[in-house]
Amino acid sequence: MRNIALLVGFVVGVIVAGCVLFMRGIIVRGSAPPRFLDGTKVELAGWRGRLQLYVAPSTDGKPADFAVFDGSDCIVSREHSRSNTIQITFGGVSSSRMVEEHDGDGKFLHRTVDFYDGSGGLNYLYVDTDNDGLWDYFFDNNSKVAYVRSNLCWIPKAK
Repeated sequence: MRNIALLVGFVVGVIVAGCVLFMRGIIVRGSAPPRFLDGTKVELAGWRGRLQLYVAPSTDGKPADFAVFDGSDCIVSREHSRSNTIQITFGGVSSSRMVEEHDGDGKFLHRTVDFYDGSGGLNYLYVDTDNDGLWDYFFDNNSKVAYVRSNLCWIPKAK
């Protein structure tokens, strides 16, 4: 269970380190992306072509919040919330995304995967609440039915 959280943390670290090294010292012709994300202290750290890396200053010794964009689409982000949780998001609302949330000590809280239709409407949602690698809940937004996993079967959840 903790191995999945460590693996996700490692992958996020590699992505950010790779983006920083990839973008470091590169000058791009044309206009620069905005220096800050609207209404935040998240500042542009570097860019190359359509890729942009934004990083928020860390004042409490915790790893910095960051976001990597491909054009205007956020492809991965990590942010601390006011409730002392850490949320890591892969993908965006255009087709699908995975969101993983941890408490302030890095303990797994839950993971969700959302699948969207072409217009940004939610089709399906999966939730893992115990980090066992199996989805615990499934919601079909088309039929408005929620399911609970029982062994390896989906059982409609009673209302």
